Amino acid sequence: MDKSFRILNLLISVFIQKHLSENEKTVFEFMLSKNPDLESAKKLFENFDISSASDNKILLFSNFVKTHPKLGLDKFLPAKTSELKEFYMRRRLELFVHLDKVAGEFNAQGVRPMLVKGALMSFLNPDLLRTMGDVDIIVPADKFDYSKEIAQKLNYEYAKEPHSFDFHEKGSEKGVVDVHKYIYMDTKCEMNLNQSLWQRAKEITFLDREFCIPCDEDIIFISLVNLARNLRNNTSFSNILYSFFDCKHILENASDFNWDTVLENAAVTKTLPQLYFSLYFIRNLMPEIFPEKLFDIKEKERKQLKEYCLKVYFNRIFIDGMRQQNKSINWTDAVTGKVELKDYLKLKSKYFLMKRVVNYPSVIEKIIGGNI
Repeated sequence: MDKSFRILNLLISVFIQKHLSENEKTVFEFMLSKNPDLESAKKLFENFDISSASDNKILLFSNFVKTHPKLGLDKFLPAKTSELKEFYMRRRLELFVHLDKVAGEFNAQGVRPMLVKGALMSFLNPDLLRTMGDVDIIVPADKFDYSKEIAQKLNYEYAKEPHSFDFHEKGSEKGVVDVHKYIYMDTKCEMNLNQSLWQRAKEITFLDREFCIPCDEDIIFISLVNLARNLRNNTSFSNILYSFFDCKHILENASDFNWDTVLENAAVTKTLPQLYFSLYFIRNLMPEIFPEKLFDIKEKERKQLKEYCLKVYFNRIFIDGMRQQNKSINWTDAVTGKVELKDYLKLKSKYFLMKRVVNYPSVIEKIIGGNI
C-alpha cells in the first residue's frame, strides 16, 4: 500500500477508535446511511445501550429518532433525554441573547455579521441541538475593530487575537461570542478566502437581526478544514461528531453543489491536505457521501497529504503526552529539588527538539518508519 495512504488509514483508525466504540461506530454508520431500514434498526438498537453515551451522542441519536419516526426507536431513548434537550436548548437561547445584542450593534454600524460553525448550523438545522460553548460570527476586515467598541459598550470582557475578539461576560472565562476577521486555518493564507466568501454569501434575517450566511460550498469547506484542525489538535470532540451530520445535512439539501469551488478555496488558503484528510475521514463512516472523482488525487497533492499526515501523527502520538508532562514541570521544581535538575533539562530539551522536528516530515518518517 502507498505510504501516504498507509499513514492516512492509520490516523483515521486511531481517531475513529478514540471517539467511537465499535458498537457506537456501527450505530453511527447506520444513522448516517442513506436509507436506514426498520429491520436493521431493531437488530442494532436492541443490543446497544445509548444511555451511557456522552451528551452529544444522545442528542444526535435523539434527532435521528425524531427525523425517522417510522423506525419506532423512541423506546430506546434514555430517560434523561428530555432533560438534556432542555438544558442544551436553554444554553443555545442564552448564547443567542448575546448574539442578538452583538449583532444589533454591528447592524447599527451597517454591518451584517456572517454566521459560521455551530451558530450557522443552528439556523440551518434548528432541530439538531448541539453542545455549544459559544457562537461564532465573521465581520468584514475593515469593520473588525468595531468589535472592541462593541465589547466595551455592552460591558463584555474580551481576549484579542489577530483573527478574533473573544467576548465573555465579566467575571467569567466562559466565552459567549467570538467575532472573527477570518476563519483561522493555521496557514497564514486565510485572508485569501475572504473576498469570495463575502461575494458568495446570502443575506438572511435571524433573531430579527440582519446576517449573512456562507454559500453551501463555503459551509462544507469551512467545516472540513475545521474538522482537520480539531483532529490534529485534539480539540472540540463534539464538533468532530457533528461534522458528519452537518455535511450530510448540507449536501443532501444542496442544489447544484460545485466541488470545484471547495477545491479552489483549499488551493488559495493552502489547505488541500487538510481538506483531503477530512474527506477521507468522513468517508470512513459515510462511503457514499462524496463523489468518487474527489479522490482522484494527483501526485503533488498525494505528497502533501502524506506530509500532513506525518505531522499529525507525530503531534498526536509523540508530542501530546510530552506536552502535558512539560506543562507539569517548571524551573521552580528543579530549583527547589522537587525534580532532579538533570531530569528537568532532559525533558525540556527533548520537548524543544520534538517541537522543531514536527516541521520536517522527512525526519518524522525516519523516526516513525517502523510504526507505519
